Amino acid sequence: MDGTVLCNLKKTILALRDTYCLYAGDNSDNQIGEFEAKFTFAVTRMVATIFNKSSGMTQEVWLFGDWRERKAVIMLGGEEGIVIAQISRQITGRDIFLGAQDYYLTVAPGVDAAFMVMFCVAMDEFQEARRQRQRNSS
Repeated sequence: MDGTVLCNLKKTILALRDTYCLYAGDNSDNQIGEFEAKFTFAVTRMVATIFNKSSGMTQEVWLFGDWRERKAVIMLGGEEGIVIAQISRQITGRDIFLGAQDYYLTVAPGVDAAFMVMFCVAMDEFQEARRQRQRNSS
């Protein structure tokens, strides 16, 4: 690893919903995607709209998660699309004693693993922002 930044994620300040923009490299000149989340009681839905440079079109990648079950699937094209990755999580001593959160990511063959990791980072950022709002409202 040579320390090259592949992409970066920044929260959009003036948005009605929680939104993060994804940029290529380490600056904000080249936006390549956007993440938006919707939370209900225990179900999370997150959509990433990504510009596909090879086709010149945008694609939607969806996450559907159930945090009571501690699992989520990432699908290309929505609920009727194809599963391209799965996220799972087990409660461990690190969770309980250190507050660390370990996720397990399984990526389908031919899918960009770095993008799937960025998807997980965005999901974690949304969850942390949600927890922070709940703490502040208490």
